[in-house]
Amino acid sequence: MQVLITGSREWSAVQKPLMLEKVREILSWCNNENHEVIVGDAYGVDEFVRRHCETLGLVCRVFGAYGKYRNPDIGGIHAMCDFPSYPLRDLKMAQQCNMCVAVWNKTSRGTKIAYEAARRLGKRVIVRTFEGN
Repeated sequence: MQVLITGSREWSAVQKPLMLEKVREILSWCNNENHEVIVGDAYGVDEFVRRHCETLGLVCRVFGAYGKYRNPDIGGIHAMCDFPSYPLRDLKMAQQCNMCVAVWNKTSRGTKIAYEAARRLGKRVIVRTFEGN
């Protein structure tokens, strides 16, 4: 199964430990179940997922817009870089996944686009929101 993990690029000091702990739990589950991970090329949650996948040895497919992610095959990371915009990248990630997990602080448009596209496509979607300062 391919699990899309999407999330906010920025978060407050209060949100950060909550978000990262949730992402660690999701990645641990993916590792235990031998699932592949799909993630974007942004900062924040995306960057944490990429680094943690490398540490765990999880297969991680990175979808980038504008050719931003230029390290095409490092360890288990496989980059897909030919999307002309972030909304198209988010739609493609939603199309490729079997399940979408969004770790969101209610401000990231990309996260919202990805999980709403996955939902419209009939994929299982789990949203974890974090608010606060």
